[in-house]
Amino acid sequence: MKSLLLGVALLALLTCSMAVLELDGCVRGYVQVGPASENVSLRRELKKQLNFSMNSDDTIAELFVKNNDRKVYAGFAGRRNGGKSITFEFDVSGTKNGPLTAIPFSTFFNYLECEQAYFKPAPAEAVLPK
Repeated sequence: MKSLLLGVALLALLTCSMAVLELDGCVRGYVQVGPASENVSLRRELKKQLNFSMNSDDTIAELFVKNNDRKVYAGFAGRRNGGKSITFEFDVSGTKNGPLTAIPFSTFFNYLECEQAYFKPAPAEAVLPK
């Protein structure tokens, strides 16, 4: 039993250290959270590509992440009823986006640790009054 726990602990440490190297120097945009009703096309793609269906009152959180060699749109989609959720990403390059790919929750949360940068347009709550 101890050897199993040690193996799991080592695997977790290795996974975390790999994520840190991969995200070294990354920046991210604002996290935008809203009801799924505001992003019908994403709901459609989640159903089509990842077989994850959502109702209009479910929640989607999304952000843009960029490092030296990659631009990624990452998201979290969660259901209000039933509590199921999924995290996903797709590469952003030129005029065509890559396919949606399911990612571990830890990867999504690692993206949140990237330095926040101010991509335009800035959301209304970020504009300071004069």
